[in-house]
This record gives sequence, C-alpha cells and structure tokens, in this order.
Amino acid sequence: MNLTELDGEKLNFADFKKEISTVSFMSLKRLVVCKNIISKGKDKNFQKEIIDFLKKDDDNESIILFWEEEKKEKEPLSKYLLSLHSRRPCSTAGSPIADKIYFQEFEPLKGAALKNWIVKTAKEKGGRIDGAAANALAERAGSDLWQMNNELDKLISFSPDISVEKVKKFVKGKDDENIFNLTDAIGAKNKKLALKLLSEQLRAGANINYIITMLARQFRMLLEVKDYMVKSGGAYVSALNISRDFKIHSFVAGKLLAQVKMYEMENLRKLYSRILDIDLKSKTTSINMELLLDMLVIQTDYDGLETDLYGSRMRVI
Repeated sequence: MNLTELDGEKLNFADFKKEISTVSFMSLKRLVVCKNIISKGKDKNFQKEIIDFLKKDDDNESIILFWEEEKKEKEPLSKYLLSLHSRRPCSTAGSPIADKIYFQEFEPLKGAALKNWIVKTAKEKGGRIDGAAANALAERAGSDLWQMNNELDKLISFSPDISVEKVKKFVKGKDDENIFNLTDAIGAKNKKLALKLLSEQLRAGANINYIITMLARQFRMLLEVKDYMVKSGGAYVSALNISRDFKIHSFVAGKLLAQVKMYEMENLRKLYSRILDIDLKSKTTSINMELLLDMLVIQTDYDGLETDLYGSRMRVI
C-alpha cells in the first residue's frame, strides 16, 4: 500500500502530484517509482512542473525514485536532479533537499568487465572457470548478473571446474527465446518491434556476432522445416513430426512450425542468404554490423527490393 509505480509515458502532472502527496499508511514513508519520465520523451513543460513541485514540496513524506532507461542529461529534469547531487556533493549542497538526493548509474557489464566479473565470482564461490568458458557463459546469459549468479551456482554444484563443454550442456541461453521473438517480428514484418528487440539485445550486452550466428541458425532451421513441409506433399505436419525427425525439443519444434507459416520459401532463402552475407562481412570487413542488421530488418518491409550491403543503394530484384 506504500509502494506506487508510475508509467512516465502515460503520466500527467495532476496524477504525479496526487501520488506524491498521498499520505503513507501505517508507515513513515511511501516509495513512488517514476519510470521513464525523461527518457521516453515527455515534454519539457511537464518536467518543469515537476521541478517546481519538488522545489516547493521538499518536506513531502514520499521517497521518489526516478528510474530511466537512457541517459538524457540535457533534459530539464535531469539537469535539476544532477545539480542537486551526483556522486559527490556539489555547489548546491546547502539547499533544503540536497542531502536527500542520490544518483547512481547502472551500466550493464560488457566485454572484458563482464568476463572478469564471471571469473572473480566463480572463484568466490569456490569454483574455477577459464576465459573460454567465461566467454561462453557470457554469450548465453548476457549481462543479466542475477541469471549469471544462479548459473554459476548450478555449474559449481555439479563440478568446481567449469569448462566450455559444461556451459553448453547445462546453461540454456536466454537468447533462445529472444531469437524466437525476433524472427517472429521479422516474419510478421513488424519492423518497429524487430528493431526494438535488436536494440534491446545489444543494449543488454549481447555479442553482435552471436546474434548473427543465432539468426543464421534460426533461418536455416526454418528453411529445413519449410522444405520438410513441401516434401510432405501436402500431408499434415505436426510439431511431433518435426521434433522426432529433426531430433529437437518439442517446444522448439512448435515454435518453428508456427513461424514457418509466416514465410514463403523464396523469402526464407533471400533472408538466409543476406544473413550469411552479413556474417561474412563481420569477419572480413570493418562495416558497422549493427547497421547491416538494421538494414536486414528494414528490407523485410519491402517486397521486391534488396539493399546493397556494400553501400546504401536499393535495387529492384
């Protein structure tokens, strides 16, 4: 009853003021979490109304937590909050609420920092993991340290020595589900969602080469299932048939069967060919791979058009 979460994308100032001013029930304080008021593009007038309210209402009994997905330090509310308190006291330390303001940035661990965290945490838990195994674990769990901690506990309980083989055997990557969602969006030609899913994976620390590999694997499997269905001569094909004949889990077979209906064979061939082309370029050129993946997604919206991946031209095919 003393915890409220506000969606900054839908929030107006009247509702904000009402929630902040509500008296706590059987407690000294209330916690009000305001999500994405700044990063989701709220207009500056709304931010200024909040600033004015905070300046006047410094004795409020609510604890206000502003949670933002992105840093937008030039926005009015960002500037105001950061001026009150950063990691060190600033020039406004004498203001009535300066000692009540805290700021912390949580950057997802990536690359060497994530690998070092895995090695260090494994050692603290009584385990040993080499660099290759740490990289394999990072690829599967991403920068989700909660999942990573649990995976390390599971691996160490099996054996203190963690190898690449053990990681592959015991750790199911969360990207398995993400890749289904991504290929679902591509198959439905939902460009906006597909680009969002790609961006989220990259922001969460997913390795871009791993994303390319997963996309290539997924579209290869879709091609194989599509070919399997064509060769069945119109006979009914079930997830059970696919699971048995391809020796894959029934859940994966069901997802593949649902997805493959979104694609024509020729469309699958073209997409798979483009992914292989991107994979080759990731290993032989310095072209921006994130841009090429974005282009791959955008192409699915335009029948009969293909982007020249060596440049930005479009040509009719």
